[in-house]
Amino acid sequence: MRNCKLMLLMSLLICYIYVLTACSGSYERNTCDDAEYKELTLNILLLHDYYRVFRRAESEMAQSLKNDGINFSIDISYYSRDDVEGLFNIHTRLQVMLMAGQGYDMFLWDFHPTRNYADNGFLTNFYTLIDQHPTINRSDFFENILEAYEHRGGLYAFPLTFGFEFIGINSILPQSVVDHFVWRDYITLYEIFQIYNYLQMEYGAEFNHLDQGNTGNLRHLGIILSIIANDFIDYDNRVSHLNSNSFINMLDCIGNAFDATALMGAWGSADPWPLQDYVFRASEAHAFINLNGMDSPLVAMFDTIDPLFLNYIPLVNTDGSLLIDPSMRLGRGSTWGKLCIPAVGNGELAWEFVQYLIPVVLEPHPDYHVLWLDSLAAPISRVHFRPFIESQLNNIIQNPNLIPFAGIYDNNNLEQTFEIAIDRLEALSKMPAAIIESGLPEGFFSGNALARFIMGYSTAEEAASELHNFTSLWLIE
Repeated sequence: MRNCKLMLLMSLLICYIYVLTACSGSYERNTCDDAEYKELTLNILLLHDYYRVFRRAESEMAQSLKNDGINFSIDISYYSRDDVEGLFNIHTRLQVMLMAGQGYDMFLWDFHPTRNYADNGFLTNFYTLIDQHPTINRSDFFENILEAYEHRGGLYAFPLTFGFEFIGINSILPQSVVDHFVWRDYITLYEIFQIYNYLQMEYGAEFNHLDQGNTGNLRHLGIILSIIANDFIDYDNRVSHLNSNSFINMLDCIGNAFDATALMGAWGSADPWPLQDYVFRASEAHAFINLNGMDSPLVAMFDTIDPLFLNYIPLVNTDGSLLIDPSMRLGRGSTWGKLCIPAVGNGELAWEFVQYLIPVVLEPHPDYHVLWLDSLAAPISRVHFRPFIESQLNNIIQNPNLIPFAGIYDNNNLEQTFEIAIDRLEALSKMPAAIIESGLPEGFFSGNALARFIMGYSTAEEAASELHNFTSLWLIE
């Protein structure tokens, strides 16, 4: 009998321990009834280069939500920028999905017409997500940068980082040419062409081999004209000012800087399409202006020992706003990329994911270590700004390839040098900004107005009038 009682007690004890263990093991699920975790998944479309970055952010968010009984994951569809046919198919499929009220929860893509998507109600307004969030405010981000991405008062594309385009002038140029440049704190594309025309007029063949640098998006005539033309179109009120004297003067100045004979020789005809792709023909080493060279973000922060280009200053548009290049160039350039959240997607969950993505984006990619050192793109989140810039600057002294920057290896001046660089970036980050993105209609470049003007077959006034009429009709429609 005693053995039976002992066995009964042991059985009860074992059962008690089992139940206790079961409840303890299910603590993360908030119950002890073996309830399943809640599954949350985001469907995301992005450039393949960013696959690992998104996976790291997924891991961070999944670990955070695990204690709340949630299994979080992302389902990625990716594309390559080199797959032209694939890009076209993805673009077409994305548009069809959005029009059908379907689509991804988030996409990171520079090849889509954000303005058109927003006007058709396809995209979520990030301001709505920010304002409804219990702990996040607009002031947590650089609001002037967000304003640069606004469209009709809404924010439909969210930049993860930002940076500014810096312009340097060749140090071998005559002092009279350099003097036209160095007194400025900022410079516009129009002023760059004015200086170039002055160089050609005063020195002719002596420096006719010098042209604008062949790095960065600003080498393309189509992008240059897009930036300038955007300043003369009021998209919100649908009014064109392309027939104004100011635009005519700018168009004339740019036309004088292009060699129409070389353009004809290169393409064999006056076909307007080359205007999209025509590039100034010069190597960066002999450029008149260095447009966003690979090392220009760092050069702009420090004085070089033996500079090839002098006085790096930011590029601005005609109203004085600093220009941001939103193109997605992994680890280099001024901006990492921008996100869009479709109106049909899980906007709140996607916005939570962005909060985990922002700090991960700032971590140097192991396969692109040197390239990340060449970028001083700043995080859109204010709290991450100084720590990230400091970490990037500290990495400089560990890279022997960056020795040309003066003062970096002088330990007595190191802290002061870094502080000056950070202060400059902080000051720039508080200024009004604008993105280098064309809102122009597709037919703006496919028509003959610009081609005839560049080839010398029409005047700037005639080209401006034709562009104004075409754009005005497009704005009305």
